[in-house]
Amino acid sequence: MTRNTDDAKELLSETLYQAFLGFAKLKSEDAFLSYVFTIASRVFYKSIKFQSNFEKDFDFDNLMDNSLHPDVMIDIQFLRQAMNKLKPDYRETLILSEIEGFSRKEASIIMNVSEETIKSRLYRAKKQLAELIGVKDEYRVK
Repeated sequence: MTRNTDDAKELLSETLYQAFLGFAKLKSEDAFLSYVFTIASRVFYKSIKFQSNFEKDFDFDNLMDNSLHPDVMIDIQFLRQAMNKLKPDYRETLILSEIEGFSRKEASIIMNVSEETIKSRLYRAKKQLAELIGVKDEYRVK
């Protein structure tokens, strides 16, 4: 979400603090992960309201790994640059659903929107991302 290591650490710290304060309100063990991600999303969105420069460059230094082939690193950088051009709601939906592996229902709980909203944002995010990286219609994964 933050695309910056220091901001991510601060987000984690605040999320854990908020989760600890409200832990007694949690009614189901199964809801814990959604509970924590919901808190993280709300803390994140609250923090960006006060940031004047939300669109910071992604910290690629943390991705540098000797085990990755240079071509893979270039592909990752290209994909990240394209993802950074997506609207924040589309980007978060794509990350939660496709990268983090949350179901549409879980993503809707985390983002506090309906499942239909998640479906439409995910469709639009994939379509826009495909256009940004130059994938032609016949090669798109539905």
